[in-house]
Amino acid sequence: MTVAARIATALLPFPWLLRLLVNVRPGMPRRGESQQATRVCQAVTRIAHWPVRWAVCLPQALAAHWMLARRGVPSHIRFGVRAGAPGLSSHAWLICRGEPVLGQAAGIAYQPVFEYPAAQGGA
Repeated sequence: MTVAARIATALLPFPWLLRLLVNVRPGMPRRGESQQATRVCQAVTRIAHWPVRWAVCLPQALAAHWMLARRGVPSHIRFGVRAGAPGLSSHAWLICRGEPVLGQAAGIAYQPVFEYPAAQGGA
């Protein structure tokens, strides 16, 4: 899934990527949902760094979002920007049930500007 996300981010225009995001309707939190999110995010991070770091924040967030959606776990991708030398930089991280679950360490330095699918009930 991470490979597919990396290819999609390299080849598709951003509006098309947004159409690929699966909007899972939030329901009552299910037992083990946070453990599933943790396992999925750990797996995505491992594969994105093996054998060398080849998938950056957006492909990782997309892959984890898709994998969680297949498991019925709602999530959304938060996009942020940071101004600084030598210019503008951006970052994407994954939010699940209002909590950052992937890419949150780097996300602290970024000002959130957009979420997709739109956050439902917290974040």
